[in-house]
Amino acid sequence: MNDRGQEQHVNERKITILHDHESTTVKDKVWKLLHSETLNEYRFDRNKKLGPVTIDFYCELYRFAIVVDRDEEFFTPASSVDPESQMEMEQMGIVVLRFRESEILKNPRIVHRTIGFWLKDRQLHYL
Repeated sequence: MNDRGQEQHVNERKITILHDHESTTVKDKVWKLLHSETLNEYRFDRNKKLGPVTIDFYCELYRFAIVVDRDEEFFTPASSVDPESQMEMEQMGIVVLRFRESEILKNPRIVHRTIGFWLKDRQLHYL
C-alpha cells in the first residue's frame, strides 16, 4: 500500500471513531432529558437487551422504548433496531419511539415534549 492509501485508511478510521463519539454524545443528551425534572419519575434502563436487539433506552414499567438512529441509518438494516424487530416489539405491546441524531441535536425541547407526551399516554393506558 502506498503512503496515500495508508493515510486514507487512517482518516476513515478517525471518521468512524468520531461518529461513535458523536452518537455517544447524542445519547448522553437523551439520557439527561430522561432525568430532567419532568421525566425523572420514569425509570429508564440504558442499552437494554430485548431478545436479539439492544434498545438505547427502555422503560419496563410502561413498555416504552426509545431508539436513537444516526441519520444515515434511520430504518435501515444497519440501525440498531430493524423494522422487523420493531414490529415484533410492537406486537408484544412495546411502544417504540425513534429519533434521528439530528432531531435530538436541533430540537431537544421537541424531543423532550414528545417523550413526555408518549409517557403520559402510556401511564394512562396502564392505570
